[in-house]
Amino acid sequence: MAAVSPLQWLLHQRIERARELLETTTLPMDQVARASGLGTADSMRQHIQRRLGLTPSAYRASFSRLTAAPVAAATV
Repeated sequence: MAAVSPLQWLLHQRIERARELLETTTLPMDQVARASGLGTADSMRQHIQRRLGLTPSAYRASFSRLTAAPVAAATV
């Protein structure tokens, strides 16, 4: 296994946290970026796109673990 610099390790952890938040929340992109330590939505987009090949929005659309709320039955 190749040695990883502390900065690279930290960036990996931040991207993993952003992925988790994108999969499990509906937080706006700015909030996901701040909560994961990636700063701004623009910074997060650059890092995630470079690492995963997807924008954060595309990642969320593809990998969200949120289930749609059931549609209430229409009353007659």
